[in-house]
Amino acid sequence: MGQDCGSKYLRQVAKLGGGRSRAALRRTAIHEAGHTIVAEVLGIGCAAVTIVPDYDAGTAGYCLTETGWGIVGIWDSRNVWRPAGAEHRALAMQRLAGVSAERELLGRAYGGASCDRREIAHLIEDIAFSVKESRTLFWRLERFATMLVRRHRLAIAALADALLLHREMNGDALADLLEQLLATSPVVRCHGAWARSEAAAALVLDQSV
Repeated sequence: MGQDCGSKYLRQVAKLGGGRSRAALRRTAIHEAGHTIVAEVLGIGCAAVTIVPDYDAGTAGYCLTETGWGIVGIWDSRNVWRPAGAEHRALAMQRLAGVSAERELLGRAYGGASCDRREIAHLIEDIAFSVKESRTLFWRLERFATMLVRRHRLAIAALADALLLHREMNGDALADLLEQLLATSPVVRCHGAWARSEAAAALVLDQSV
């Protein structure tokens, strides 16, 4: 999913024939880059990412990923087995990564992520058995999404720059760039729990709720 800025605002922009500011585009690029890099790290796939707004839908950009059995299929092809519900946790972390990227790279989240929030709520409700468990699971997934964003913030920043240049990327061009960024961008050195963010996030995916 991606960032939404409210259909009323975007329709006004379109009606006036104006463009979004450089700052607004950069916020969207960082938001979508956060979704995309974390999707790649978690191995759930990303087919396309764009910061081209859809004025009718009221979205400023989106990151297109696999869902449900599509994610399970990717893991199966890589001989990775995870318990039922792992795909929901992976998607929730990936959806949380957009706002986390804004906080880490811009110092604050600027809103416009209501689509993400609604989907995260549905994903967690599907695998949690109580309101208390839902809140606990949300807190854990948000924490690990932030870990991943913080660890890969340089790759996220580089992808955001590429999105500002190209506006949208997909297919082999996107896959090649993601592979290059994750192979060459230094990870941010962290201490304690932050230092093992990939392993910790994988452990969360491998746990039954």
